[in-house]
Amino acid sequence: MTDFTRREMIGASALAVGVAATITTDARAQALPSPDASPRRRVRLEHWRFHLGHAADPARDFGFGRDQRTFAKAGDSALAARSDFDDSKWSDIQVPHDWAVALPFAQGPIARDSDRGAAHGFKAIGRDFPENSIGWYRIPIEITGADKGRSIWLEFDGVFRDCLIFVNGYVAGRNESGYAPFRVEIDDFLNYDGKPNVITVRSDASLGEGWFYEGAGIYRHVDLVSADPVHIPQWGTFVRSELRTNGALIHTQTEVFNSGPVPASVVLRSRFWVVRPTQRSPIRRSSSLRANGASSRRKCSFLGRSYGRSKSRTSILFIRRS
Repeated sequence: MTDFTRREMIGASALAVGVAATITTDARAQALPSPDASPRRRVRLEHWRFHLGHAADPARDFGFGRDQRTFAKAGDSALAARSDFDDSKWSDIQVPHDWAVALPFAQGPIARDSDRGAAHGFKAIGRDFPENSIGWYRIPIEITGADKGRSIWLEFDGVFRDCLIFVNGYVAGRNESGYAPFRVEIDDFLNYDGKPNVITVRSDASLGEGWFYEGAGIYRHVDLVSADPVHIPQWGTFVRSELRTNGALIHTQTEVFNSGPVPASVVLRSRFWVVRPTQRSPIRRSSSLRANGASSRRKCSFLGRSYGRSKSRTSILFIRRS
């Protein structure tokens, strides 16, 4: 049976965006390390291009919101989100980036019980300054046929504020908090046959969340991550300790995710170190589980002796197929 990706399903009634685009190699494109390097590979995306949009004028916001059908045709929400869009006249910037810091100072709108823009340091941003309140970011990434079948996602440590994440024109994710890190799965939207792959972020900083300077844009790191189909997802491990009279009971809970088409039997191995003044003592625990095309959780607890000058405990988790 044919496997359909999310992109193929949502775009079945429309022509794929960028088919007619000229395939070129962008010097900024960052490639993942060789699949043989590690079951999990990570690349930090630093060199982006940036341009201001407009919160009130679709013509100055690269066509985003130009009519009521903005999300009606998959892969065609805005010109700047397309993989074949020419961004050569955009500014070259390095992430982390904050476009608000370069804006002029201005008084915000007069409102009852309002500090008139102090949340953005009295910068000219917000509802009264739509020309300064939207930012667009673009970066190409290099994906090859060797990456097909792997789980690939983006990890954003922080974007201020309401942002949409596009992959080759398709809306792959959204985050509405300027302070919460988030993850966007993108493997279903990627081209693995040599065609361009472009990540686009539209950030809307019209509204704030605090009474202090908050900035605007991708103000923290962005990582491109590729993992084996059977893997521990982001934030997939939880460890807590419970003090006892004869030591400490350490509880671990680990989620194992299988994005592949067939079930897999794996061994989950946990290794802990109890740090003492003179040596580091490893403690190992292994357990077997079966990941049937979804997430599986395994809990493990053990009692470890406590020491008067123990400094820290660290856990490292490994997965191998059984």
